[in-house]
Amino acid sequence: MPLLERDIQAKFILKCKAHGFDALKHVCPGRAGEPDVEVRFTDKAGNGHTAYVELKRPGEVPEKIQEHTLLKLRAAGFIAGWGDDADEAFRVLLAAIKEKGIEL
Repeated sequence: MPLLERDIQAKFILKCKAHGFDALKHVCPGRAGEPDVEVRFTDKAGNGHTAYVELKRPGEVPEKIQEHTLLKLRAAGFIAGWGDDADEAFRVLLAAIKEKGIEL
C-alpha cells in the first residue's frame, strides 16, 4: 500500500516533537502552495525560530507554486525546505538550521 502524504506529515510531526520542536499542520485556506508543516523551535540562547516544510510522497517533488512559496519564505529569512519522506525532511530541516548558524 503506497504511503499517503498525510501519513508522511504525521510521522514528520512526531519526529519533530520527539526532538523538542513544536510542529503543526500548516493550513491556509484560499492560499495555494503553502507548506504542509510549520515548525517552531528555540535555539540555545532562547531565541524563537520558525521553519516551514513541504512533504511529498516518495519520488514526488513540489509543484511550481509550492517551490515558489518556499523560495519566498527563504528570501524573507525563514527556514523552508521539503522532503519526500519524513526522515529526509527532518535531515533537510536540521541542515538548514545548521546552515543558518543556529545552535540548538
